[in-house]
Amino acid sequence: MKKFIGLLLFGLQICTLQAAPQSWIEWVSEGKASVAVGNYKAGLDAFHKALANGESSKIPARQLVEITVSLAAAYSELGLYADSEGAWRKALAMVENTEGTASLDYAVVLANMLTLPIQTTRNEKDIQTLRRAIVTPRKTDSPTDLAMVRACLANLLMRQLKYGEAETLLLDSLADFDRLKESEPQLVATVLDLLGKIRYEQGRFAEALQLHSRSLNILESTLGAQHPSLIVTLNDLASAMVKANRSEEAAALYQRAILLCAKTLGLDHPEYGVVLENYSFVLKKLGRKHEGKELAARAKQILSASDRRNGIGAVVSVSALRADKK
Repeated sequence: MKKFIGLLLFGLQICTLQAAPQSWIEWVSEGKASVAVGNYKAGLDAFHKALANGESSKIPARQLVEITVSLAAAYSELGLYADSEGAWRKALAMVENTEGTASLDYAVVLANMLTLPIQTTRNEKDIQTLRRAIVTPRKTDSPTDLAMVRACLANLLMRQLKYGEAETLLLDSLADFDRLKESEPQLVATVLDLLGKIRYEQGRFAEALQLHSRSLNILESTLGAQHPSLIVTLNDLASAMVKANRSEEAAALYQRAILLCAKTLGLDHPEYGVVLENYSFVLKKLGRKHEGKELAARAKQILSASDRRNGIGAVVSVSALRADKK
């Protein structure tokens, strides 16, 4: 799914200024409030208006970057990955122009763009840019932003099956959270979920279950039980349940994810297609083969339509979701 990893990872905060009614700041506030409750379409509309207002008002480049980043994230949450990539590239060009390619801000924007599901090829130069950002941080760099880049880089390394290096990055982030005694709950949940994916790939399913459960608990306590950000972790927890021979419980989790996705993201969202596909495999495993076959066909249609919207020819590989096809 997302998200770049289901979370708006860009760490800069738009400053609070006094502004006239209907200013870019008010539109940004409206957009952030909509996104916070999972209404990404309303958020996208508000960020578009904020950007148009900000550009016409000639606000500082840093604020334009932050609005553009919010726009990119909203596109991604809606499954509009090609539009999201365009916005990320626009933000990246602005940051490069104002701060250069060695800044942490550049690494954060680059990392988010690279974790989009349609980013299937990897430029080693970009990977090295992210590595340098976390190896040689400046004193003024935010620990939270560093953790964000680590999480994105770990995600990319996992796609390359480099689980050892990815695990080290994630454990470093958790250690920093403990040391600093402060962290963004959603970021902690993301790191735990990614670490759970690694334990899954290592065959350590009991540990994967614990990590995904911890991630889900954090998200539920922070966002509530009906927020679309829970879908990824519900799916991952269900995948681990299957491997732990708890298919009935896995089916219940998939059902919850399907209902939540349909309610909040819509029936044409790629995440809906992926979770349907995953659920179809569990149904077949439970002996409900006909039902599973029908769901698999629906999932294929949804994902094919998403491919066409995003201008790609292969089935969308949503890295934040994992199907258990065995």
